[in-house]
Amino acid sequence: MVCRWCGSRKVAKNGKKSDGRQTYLCKECGRRMVERPKYKRMREEDLKMAVKMKDEGMSYSAIARVLGYGATTIRTHIQKKTLKMR
Repeated sequence: MVCRWCGSRKVAKNGKKSDGRQTYLCKECGRRMVERPKYKRMREEDLKMAVKMKDEGMSYSAIARVLGYGATTIRTHIQKKTLKMR
């Protein structure tokens, strides 16, 4: 197992979720992760593209269909990104 945040191989088992998935703790960065995540993480390139699409006037649901994410995910990430830019 490799930490998906820092890339370290210093990862230890850290219990199980209620649905039976194994959880892990990274000894380097201290972040926790699960064996098989339910949702895919949004890539930075996709987020930049989503922001551009929104600036061009596309709706959240249209952006979600094009990029393959949920509309709520798109809205949440765009709002967080625009708040950081201010």
